[in-house]
Amino acid sequence: MTATDVIELDLGSISGDNHGEVTSYLGIPYASPPLGESRWKPPQPVVPWVGVRECTGYGPACPQPKSKFYDVGNTSEDCLFLNIWVPANGREAKVPVLVWVHGGAFTTGAGSLGLYEGMNLAAQGVLVVTINYRLGPLGFLALPGLSDESPFSVSGNYGLLDQIAALEWIQSNVSQFGGDKDNVTLFGESAGAVSACHLLSSPLTTGLFHRAIVESGPIWVEKGLPAASRPLETAEKTGLKLVEELGLVDKSNSVSSLRAVTAEKLVETASPGEGLAVLKNELQFGPVIDGWLLPGNPVSQIAQGNVHDLPLLVGANANEANLFLEGMTVTGDSFEKIVNLVFGEYSNEVIDMFPLGENEDAATILSELFTVNEFIAPARFLAESFGSLQSNSYLYNFSRVAPGNPLGACHGSEIPYVFGNFDQALGYTDADHRLSRTIMSYWTAFARTGNPNRNGLPEWPPYSKEEDKLLQFGETISANKGLYSEACDLAERIHLGE
Repeated sequence: MTATDVIELDLGSISGDNHGEVTSYLGIPYASPPLGESRWKPPQPVVPWVGVRECTGYGPACPQPKSKFYDVGNTSEDCLFLNIWVPANGREAKVPVLVWVHGGAFTTGAGSLGLYEGMNLAAQGVLVVTINYRLGPLGFLALPGLSDESPFSVSGNYGLLDQIAALEWIQSNVSQFGGDKDNVTLFGESAGAVSACHLLSSPLTTGLFHRAIVESGPIWVEKGLPAASRPLETAEKTGLKLVEELGLVDKSNSVSSLRAVTAEKLVETASPGEGLAVLKNELQFGPVIDGWLLPGNPVSQIAQGNVHDLPLLVGANANEANLFLEGMTVTGDSFEKIVNLVFGEYSNEVIDMFPLGENEDAATILSELFTVNEFIAPARFLAESFGSLQSNSYLYNFSRVAPGNPLGACHGSEIPYVFGNFDQALGYTDADHRLSRTIMSYWTAFARTGNPNRNGLPEWPPYSKEEDKLLQFGETISANKGLYSEACDLAERIHLGE
């Protein structure tokens, strides 16, 4: 590993690490630190620096509660960094750009997680970028006092504004690394996938990306589970609840008082819990339908075609909800109570669609129900909606179970295959590595042309409502038809009011 040639940006010069096939530039600031009076403000441009900035280590993650799924290391409010991996030919040729938005329920995560290390994906001849964005109450707090500060009378979408600022930075700077600013694919998983859907429906992102990959995005806005987004008025009420929980009684001065609260205290007070505990949490922070960045309910916007008409690759995993229900005891009674809580007037139809047989495990059926409703059905809806536009869409289902994984093809289990990053201690086999190379080939072909098909790979048909075909990634790869069609129809009726 050797120091690279210096890259000169308008902001200053940077250096990174040359790994042979790929050169990495880590911890590049794309916006000024959102500290002090800049907390809960749109991201501001980076102040230029003098000399060469060494970009050989990740910047800190944004403040967040501890997660049982990963350790993000050091955190700081000074967290608006991105990371770039450039293939060996990148400096000489315009290569496609893939921009990763991490998941974590808009509460945890970072672009610096080892799972998202871009070396192997970049070696396929694409430039890979991962980003941090503000999370939880620091990224998505809405409050009447904050809306009063805004020239657009809005608040709450600071994390999405960070993502947009990163995309704008890429437009201004990626050509210096050899990336093609006119061929940018936005891709993400979970909250990152939801982010991509929100940005697809935002007027503020025109021209900032040209294709999208949506992995396991629970985009529904209505009904009992935590919403992918909420109206500004609802979000402001949540903000006032946080003020109350913090004991800041003087509401008229709540903004200045909140800016004096430590990030640690804000995160601790707003911590959502895990699993289904989030259903009881009144302090849920995420994207806000503000009439400016998000002009309307993104699901409705997408259904009506009020989106950027771009090629879309979208899908979900076969056992998504196993991750969230792990360790839960579910009885027949609690199964019905949860279904009633989440689905209300549709509960009987849902139970008829997912009946709990006398000898069946309630947790297994509940997981299947939530997997279909929250992940498989939204993926089909997105494929159908974008497939009806001028651009094509491509739908997948990932069912490969890694050796020794008791949770099956659960939420996030496709990520090691997409990035080619495997923890060998978990027993991944040659078959897993082959599948990973195939998935990376599909993803990078899509990034190049908007079509994932390439010579030597099983054909991936564009999605159409009539054919209802998807590509199944399991023990083998095959084009299948009609996955949970009736249950997906019911989910669309529930969430779209059809």
